[in-house]
Amino acid sequence: MAEVFEQAACVKLRFESSKGCLSTEEVWDLSLAALDMMAKTVNKRLREAEEESFIPVAHQPRVASHDMLRLDVLKHIITTKAAQRDVARARAENRAKLARLKEVLAVKEDDAFKALSQDELLKQIAELEAAV
Repeated sequence: MAEVFEQAACVKLRFESSKGCLSTEEVWDLSLAALDMMAKTVNKRLREAEEESFIPVAHQPRVASHDMLRLDVLKHIITTKAAQRDVARARAENRAKLARLKEVLAVKEDDAFKALSQDELLKQIAELEAAV
């Protein structure tokens, strides 16, 4: 994948967006929805460029090759950002579950203290005061 970004840097690849022409580095700042829209536009241009021609061509047009490179870059960025989003979502869910488990544990600990007799409570209080 590094070679794709190297090629993009070498040709100073730019991406058309609603915010104007963006460099490869600036594309990373876009939302997944904006990236998806850009990828669809580039993919559409590529499909339209594939229209059959009966004239033999030694190499593909420069615009098409740049669009293929654009699409490769966009697909990689989308995949990476989607994975990062999924990891962040899983972490947030785990944090919420951990907080809930701690709340339940605190309630159980309170219930355990409430179940102690008055003598047991006084004994533990005396032990802790002596330790402090």
